[in-house]
Amino acid sequence: EKHDVIVLEAPAGSGKSLIGLGLLRSLKARGVILTATKSLQDQYLQVDKRLKKVVGRGNFDCVLPSWTLEDMGYRSTPKVSEAPCVGGYQCPIKSECPYFIQLAQAAEEPVTVHNYSYWLNITALPENDLFTENDWVIADEGHLLDDQLTSSWAITPQDAFMALVNKSVAEVAKEIVTGKARGLAQKALLNKTMAELNLALERFNKVPNKWVPTGAALVPILPPPLETTLIGSKKGNKLLVMSATILDIDLWSRLHGIQDPYYMKMPWTFPKERRPIYYRPVGKVVSATYNQLAKPLAQAIEYIIDTHPGERGLIHTPSYQLSESVYGHLARPDMVIAHSQRNRSQMLTRFKSALDRCWLMSPAIQHGEDFPYEVARCQIILRVPMRNPRDPLVLARKQVLPQWYVYDMFQRLWQMCGRVVRTPTDYGETFILDENFAILTKEYPQLVPAEIEEAIKW
Repeated sequence: EKHDVIVLEAPAGSGKSLIGLGLLRSLKARGVILTATKSLQDQYLQVDKRLKKVVGRGNFDCVLPSWTLEDMGYRSTPKVSEAPCVGGYQCPIKSECPYFIQLAQAAEEPVTVHNYSYWLNITALPENDLFTENDWVIADEGHLLDDQLTSSWAITPQDAFMALVNKSVAEVAKEIVTGKARGLAQKALLNKTMAELNLALERFNKVPNKWVPTGAALVPILPPPLETTLIGSKKGNKLLVMSATILDIDLWSRLHGIQDPYYMKMPWTFPKERRPIYYRPVGKVVSATYNQLAKPLAQAIEYIIDTHPGERGLIHTPSYQLSESVYGHLARPDMVIAHSQRNRSQMLTRFKSALDRCWLMSPAIQHGEDFPYEVARCQIILRVPMRNPRDPLVLARKQVLPQWYVYDMFQRLWQMCGRVVRTPTDYGETFILDENFAILTKEYPQLVPAEIEEAIKW
């Protein structure tokens, strides 16, 4: 009761979703559960059918008739995020809109599940009172709070320019919409933009001189504090953060600007014999060596596939560039399902539902996805997941918190290792092909949990 922030570190597959739900149900508390992906939202719904999932306006089409929309200046059916109601239009068929239907249904339930992006944005709006006043906020995948909170405060280029030169919202609005707004389509865009600019100015002024421009936005160097994003200010009284890879609670706390959270760590119950990690280096895999190592990596992949007859598996490539380089050198690409950024969900579904032997190559399955038992018995990690060292945010953050860079890599790496072993009776092998793995684990042993170290086969 003395702590507002509780951090639970529990291994992958230990039932963190059941723990979070059990807490809320046993206390008969009002709460929200936050996840990073829609697929993990769906996993919660499979555990508890009473839960209501909430997703953003951009997932729904406007239900107004096409002729009505044309009269308002729309050339095609917009998403609800760009519909006339955003501009203040009193929609006569709002009760038929699937977005507002889901809100009405969810508002009646004491526990709802959201993705971080939607909930952080909607609860930041002063006029919003939906999904606030919670007893508990449950933050699943707590190792991703860094990215989620930083992204939620990102200021787009036009907003960044406005904030830096201290222009008023009215002045910026005139630049965005030249002349008088014609039709509700323009008015909706203008109202949406003005609300975003107001919020951007407020956030920028809270932490001046602590932002860095990236290629797509202006972002805070450190993630905004938990006290202003997840608890307090009508959001929640207490916060439970859950992750398999906190690794260093002191460093995690410094990163998120909190002091003295209540920290708990659950023991591993998966026998080391059922989750071996094999180190089989091909070379130092970095962006500069992709072309040089693409063929040897492809050959190593095919050797591992051949030595696991009848099995299905995963191939982790921390970037689409590496995926493309290696995939092009596979002698039997028909054995491997790869995907682009646009068709990730379709290819993931195809892999999980396929009955034949196949392998999934992806840079986007390192967390939040389960591949238990026969779904995947083996996984190959081509490269330790280091962030781009030339990224402006990475450079700025390393100056403020030097330990973060390697810490972040190990969080991502151990998440990868947990994808194929989901229960104590499951079995899955992990092969790491990057020579940097041995270098970094020896240089930073404090970030290698004993339960991981005991499973490594050098």
